[in-house]
Amino acid sequence: DIVIEYVRASNPVVDAAFSADSSIAAMTYAGGFAKIWKLTTGEEVDLGPGHRGWIMGVDSAKDGSLVATGGADDTVRTWGIHGQTAAPVISANQGQVMSVCLSLDNTLLATAGDDGTVKLWRNQEMAARCVGHAGRVLRVQFSADGKLIASGGADGTVRIWLCSGEQLAEFRGRYGAIASEGLGADFGTPAFSFGPDSRTIAIPERNGQVRLWRIQLLGELLRNAETWLEPARNVGAKATS
Repeated sequence: DIVIEYVRASNPVVDAAFSADSSIAAMTYAGGFAKIWKLTTGEEVDLGPGHRGWIMGVDSAKDGSLVATGGADDTVRTWGIHGQTAAPVISANQGQVMSVCLSLDNTLLATAGDDGTVKLWRNQEMAARCVGHAGRVLRVQFSADGKLIASGGADGTVRIWLCSGEQLAEFRGRYGAIASEGLGADFGTPAFSFGPDSRTIAIPERNGQVRLWRIQLLGELLRNAETWLEPARNVGAKATS
């Protein structure tokens, strides 16, 4: 059911995020302003003043307690649900900040930049820098367990990173370019989504196919190898006894 309908034809939505508990929706609009909508009451809360110029990306804490925004002015800002500034401003040094994402526990903030990097922030200090995309990074997302970050770039790739900044994987369309969402097929944000298990990522391609990719960390592979080898050890022990 549609509880509240928001219509702003004169100011198209640039980005939007819902909290996991469905308590708020945060939206940024063409023209450089952002709002929080309290979904249970329909209350509208303005964010700011803050950014100078367009606000490119927005994300909500999973419990609806915080909202983060990234702007064309190269800053990242954090807001409380009443529209107040919740933390010092981050100067990202990424050109335009195209996308932001909060980790599940709100301890890390990921930003995607016009300079081709993904940066991770903890307490307004840079914790890691991910370098690999050729061109601007348009979207960033944490896995549900907070151990991995996915980024989509204007170079047509989706990349998986560890929180240390190390690249774990790179995906390109096997039979067609990776599909985009918004702003048209050639200029939109690469579409992808982590699965709830945090080890599967869905990536659509422009030929109409959606591919599911399985991601495994080195430690997980080693644990699996031990599981696979254990029966062989037991068989070998019996054969030589």
